Amino acid sequence: MEDEQERRHEVCVVMVTSGTVIEYAPEIYRSRRVAADEAERWASLLGTRLHQQVRRPFEGRWETGDFDVRLITTSASGVDPTREWWVGMHWTADGSPDPEALLLAGKVAAREWVEQEPGRSMNELHETRWTIAASFGPEDDEVSVAHLAKICDRLETESTKCVEYEVELTITFVQTISGTVSGPPGLSRSRVESLVEENWAELSANTDVLLDSSWELDDFREMHASTEVSNSKG
Repeated sequence: MEDEQERRHEVCVVMVTSGTVIEYAPEIYRSRRVAADEAERWASLLGTRLHQQVRRPFEGRWETGDFDVRLITTSASGVDPTREWWVGMHWTADGSPDPEALLLAGKVAAREWVEQEPGRSMNELHETRWTIAASFGPEDDEVSVAHLAKICDRLETESTKCVEYEVELTITFVQTISGTVSGPPGLSRSRVESLVEENWAELSANTDVLLDSSWELDDFREMHASTEVSNSKG
């Protein structure tokens, strides 16, 4: 159950890097299919511009020239969706990203994360409206950077799309009826009921107050452009 809940909070980040530089604003997607399609587009556009072929060394990575297009799945659990979303990335001394993409809520949180590198003192901090970067180590061989991200598709976990259903119902109404029937004096209850039955068509036209109603769903069909799905009783 915990793994399923965590998956519901996952998002996909598309990043274009060159060396340890994030070249363009990171893009955040809920759908991995959409994110992969956009990553493929980034790689195709860069390859065309550079007159270079696009290489796909493994899933989630496209390479062309000096550019790497990265598709990373990361957790959005606990990240305030009402704040700006930043993506943090740390380059270790050997040039490996760890973490490759970390979601951060707001610029203050992004700055605090960039400035922290356990066991190492920060050398320089560079900040703009959209980026924050810091270097660490005697040779500036470690770098932490955070970029303001672009939210590129809807992040709701539930679809808001609605469809129409055609329904067939059996309805029962309970109403009062006032009227008169003619017969000899001194009739029993059962004989009066017989007179009501004989005159029911006329009496039933004189309905007064609705006391109760009930319904039962007999059949329903989800309406599609080209097909209908029927779900009748039994």
